[in-house]
Amino acid sequence: MKYVYTLLLSLLAVTSFAEELTPNAEKIKEAYRIYLTNTNAAQNQVNFINNYPGTKEAFLEVFLPANREQLYDDRVIYMETLIALSKVYPREVMIKGIGIGKDMVGAGDITGQLQNMSLDLSVAYTAEFASEVSKWKKADQQALMNFLTDIEGRDESIQVLANNLRALGENKLAAMLENTFDAAKKRAGE
Repeated sequence: MKYVYTLLLSLLAVTSFAEELTPNAEKIKEAYRIYLTNTNAAQNQVNFINNYPGTKEAFLEVFLPANREQLYDDRVIYMETLIALSKVYPREVMIKGIGIGKDMVGAGDITGQLQNMSLDLSVAYTAEFASEVSKWKKADQQALMNFLTDIEGRDESIQVLANNLRALGENKLAAMLENTFDAAKKRAGE
């Protein structure tokens, strides 16, 4: 009995020192919990997408905090859920992805997954991509192009996106994408 009591006190001490979740982390955690109650329910799917962090700051705060707290340990599960939902709600997920990505620098882990998902959806839904990005300030457009072109081995997808943009008459976005990609290749020594 003494052992059980000591164990319970130890657990209480450990949990009391754990960092409290931020409001952004609480929102997506709750949305994920609701989503899991019925993964086929459209309302649960949309709720998850809507509550997924939509800015670089919120994304990093929730999934990649410096102290590896918040939802860091489950970050891949949340990203894979968003990617899965992109098959049902591609436009909404693409807008979420590029909205986060425009302020990000590419890297591995879930940021790489975010890059690849955003590029794939932008290629598949170029008209929606162009409609959204054409509303942005030029600096944000350029930042997004930097994010999308900083993916190794995706040369063909980037060229397809540029061709799709040209076919839609979005020549400025296509040129920005190609120029950014050419500059990235030069920096990498290709």
